[in-house]
Amino acid sequence: MQKSTCVITFFYPGIEKKIVKFIKSLQSQSDKNFDLIIYFNNKKNFILPKNNFKIKMNFLNTSIIKSRFKMIKDLKNTKYKYIIFQDADDLMKKNRVEVCKKLLKKRELVINDLDIFGAYKLKKYFSKRIRNFQIISMTDISNYNFLGMSNTSIRSDCLKNINIPTNLKIKIFDWYFWTIILSKYKAIFTNLTSTKYYTRKTSPTCLPFYENRNNRLLKNRVKKTHLKEISKLIESKKIKNFYVSKKKIIVNNKYNFWWE
Repeated sequence: MQKSTCVITFFYPGIEKKIVKFIKSLQSQSDKNFDLIIYFNNKKNFILPKNNFKIKMNFLNTSIIKSRFKMIKDLKNTKYKYIIFQDADDLMKKNRVEVCKKLLKKRELVINDLDIFGAYKLKKYFSKRIRNFQIISMTDISNYNFLGMSNTSIRSDCLKNINIPTNLKIKIFDWYFWTIILSKYKAIFTNLTSTKYYTRKTSPTCLPFYENRNNRLLKNRVKKTHLKEISKLIESKKIKNFYVSKKKIIVNNKYNFWWE
């Protein structure tokens, strides 16, 4: 019988040491009624830890950005009703599948909180600025992002009803992808579950953002490219213009979002 839910992840060279913990976080889910779909980036020989999941493997010998667009094309034809994204270097809280599936019954897109570990340790990081059950639109991520491929889930019919133009000029797939999705659909934020998100101070995606000259320059380049490409989509009327939300995200410079 076809299950209603799938968890999507990516394996790539260098991820080997984290796979055991990743699989354990899946096995510990309160709702285990899901299949696992793995996209392999330039990684063809890999022994999975023992598990009880139905697993589908897709082998891609291409760049990270190209593989993400290939994934979206695949998912447009999926028979699963709900899609939960999860990077393999992050971990799921035990109730993440359960909470996301419940909310997806009424909402097109669910964004869950992050528990930061590594360079910093901060629980419910996004809740410092976003209210539980707050509705999120395209405007809310126009200048920064808090939707990654580890804290989002979506109804599959949303992907079937919107075009995601392939764009190899972008630097960050997550931000580009979710901006387009939010140009048509609204999301709901929840702190009832979370993703354990690993950060390193040397990484430009560290939360809170670790300020140094190289990271600051990279951040500015990423933002400039992103806004330029999104503006092109708006001007060509491939996506709607920013929706002005009445309820704004709380400003708090101490707890920055990605690319802020």
